[in-house]
Amino acid sequence: MQTKDELKTTLEQFRQAYVARDVHHLDQVMDLFASDENIEMIGIGAYERNGNEWFVGHQRIREIIESDREYWGDVMMDTDHANVTIHDQTAWVSMTATLLRDTLHLIMHCPNI
Repeated sequence: MQTKDELKTTLEQFRQAYVARDVHHLDQVMDLFASDENIEMIGIGAYERNGNEWFVGHQRIREIIESDREYWGDVMMDTDHANVTIHDQTAWVSMTATLLRDTLHLIMHCPNI
């Protein structure tokens, strides 16, 4: 198990990779996650495990990261103020993030919105 400082370093590596949005480095990004297949990543709007914005397992996490890189705007994660909690062999991280998105471009391509 990593220490809080080590987890924050890993989180910063994740942030840097996320900002770079280079799908060719997706394997390296996935290597930052624990190897346990029960790993979870919870996004905004999550209310049900393995439902909308609540991703369980490496494949689902990989899919959302890849999708975010293609379709989302610019995500700015506040890793400096992330809350890292460790209990026994489990750790979880919570943090705020800001999403900047070109909604005009989105509206022009999706006129039914």
